Amino acid sequence: MYMRFGKDCEPDIMTASDLYKKAIVYQYSDINKLVAHHAEHIRHFQAKATLFFLLREMRHDVVTEFSIEGIGHGDLLDISARVQYEVESEKSIANSNKAKEKYKQSGLDLIIVQINHMPKDINEIGEYLKEYIRPL
Repeated sequence: MYMRFGKDCEPDIMTASDLYKKAIVYQYSDINKLVAHHAEHIRHFQAKATLFFLLREMRHDVVTEFSIEGIGHGDLLDISARVQYEVESEKSIANSNKAKEKYKQSGLDLIIVQINHMPKDINEIGEYLKEYIRPL
């Protein structure tokens, strides 16, 4: 179900210093801390928080709202699996493609999580988002 973007020639394990060399910036104290962006809508935050919860339940180390120098901010970075999750609510395929092009420069695998069809029922959201998660 997931789509891969980024460099396939990267080593299997990327350390914090490797990420920093790629200009992916976060504080060590931000690992496994859920952070809300000041301008995100509730549906976006709900998806991000649920993904964060599911990844932490799988014992993955996660950073939310990290910075990528020269590109922008990312929603979720799964340090354990070296995967970036971007929560996308745009209906336009062109906007999704623009996000893919923008973020694949970071060298991480990228998963775009479409929330347009995410269920409204809180109990079903987790099941919907599990389809996007990449296990270790």
